[in-house]
Amino acid sequence: MKWMIAAILAVVLGFPIAFTAGVVVSLSVSAEKNPAGTLRSVMGSAGDWVSGLGALAAAVIAVYLADKQRRDNSVKMDINQYYNSDAFVIDLISSGEKGAVVRGIFIRDVRLKKQIMISRPPFVDSKILPKRFDYGDVERITIDRNWFVKVQIEIAQGIPYSDYKHLALVVGTSTSEFRQALNAEFASALSKHQLPTA
Repeated sequence: MKWMIAAILAVVLGFPIAFTAGVVVSLSVSAEKNPAGTLRSVMGSAGDWVSGLGALAAAVIAVYLADKQRRDNSVKMDINQYYNSDAFVIDLISSGEKGAVVRGIFIRDVRLKKQIMISRPPFVDSKILPKRFDYGDVERITIDRNWFVKVQIEIAQGIPYSDYKHLALVVGTSTSEFRQALNAEFASALSKHQLPTA
């Protein structure tokens, strides 16, 4: 979509430049022969160009607004993470105009491209997710500290050789996914419980 807007802008700006160069050349040639006729034809052409540029500007604005509406009318999930020594808390907030079905929450090593699911038993009650979120819906998911070592074991088995520096929290919906860096304090706490991978 961005290339289309850039192409339209190039056309919109290119034509006036070419028109101006053509007018300057034609005026210098024809003004010597018939100055009054030249002025009439230039004014008529200028009116045509102004109306054409107005139509082109309207088309550019229409394309921009359609793209903006498409982006606004999509699934959006805000993710807030909190960590303390007792629990790791994830708040999911639906902020898009379109509803979303959250399939699961994952911890992913973005470098190794491997992940584990943490939105399943025993970490999270199976009644919580999957769940449909409409605009403004909030779900708080808490992983108790009793499960931290189990999460670390899952990471050691599911994402071997992870250094815990490239971990991301990923929320998967039915149409897209939302990712942000895993809470640094939680990642640090997990790495302190690191176990051998083999």
